[in-house]
Amino acid sequence: MSTEEIIRKALLTVLPAVEPEGYDGEEAEYLTFSCDERPALFGDDTAQERVADVLVSWYAPVGTNPKTRRRAICKALEEAGCTSPRVTNASDEEGLHQSFECEREVED
Repeated sequence: MSTEEIIRKALLTVLPAVEPEGYDGEEAEYLTFSCDERPALFGDDTAQERVADVLVSWYAPVGTNPKTRRRAICKALEEAGCTSPRVTNASDEEGLHQSFECEREVED
């Protein structure tokens, strides 16, 4: 299973509206994500592993309490083999937006 498939499957345990790169659906609360791979753990000038930098964005209406959802997203990512996410609040007057940044070793 690809990193994208693993992340999407994990996030679907939190919300039913999950899409890579962007979302154009009707739900007021949804998740988007991206996964960018990079080489890691070099030996003899060769990458021994590949790591995926995972970025998840959670969007919700103003007034939503983010505490429970934030914990559920972090737990889902960790259970999918990601490092503990760094969470950034990017909310504004138009809505809640929480950003989750983590890494995951790419499996061949």
